[in-house]
Amino acid sequence: MKALYAKNAGHWYQNMTFVQTKEVYRGDSLFRKATWHETLKLPYDLRIYFEDPAKGNFVLYKKDSVYRFQNKQLCNVAADTNPFIFFIGGMYYQPFDSVLYYLAAKVYDVGKGYATTWDGAPTYVIGRSNESDSSNAIWVNT
Repeated sequence: MKALYAKNAGHWYQNMTFVQTKEVYRGDSLFRKATWHETLKLPYDLRIYFEDPAKGNFVLYKKDSVYRFQNKQLCNVAADTNPFIFFIGGMYYQPFDSVLYYLAAKVYDVGKGYATTWDGAPTYVIGRSNESDSSNAIWVNT
């Protein structure tokens, strides 16, 4: 974990935008498809527009809070986080001890890890000691 952090801290991108297609299934049948337009600003911010951004239906994560908008109007504010922000790179903007504390709170054992191949790419698994271990794990393509 420390090597991964050392490799990327201070060298990770801060902004990213992307479009994600989400498929929702009920049982084994496709129920609906949705397109999300996402903007990430590390270390803490993520905005997700649901379907057409012009309609103004989105969620905004800001550090420890979430703001939900419908038809461009704020309809809900709550204390919440999105773990995606941390794992996609937010961790590289925090002190290493804070990263370890966060992972321990989420029950990742950073003292365990092994190398493997996933989808043809060399991958390191953090939080598991081997293939049969079912503990929480982070899979990182190397």
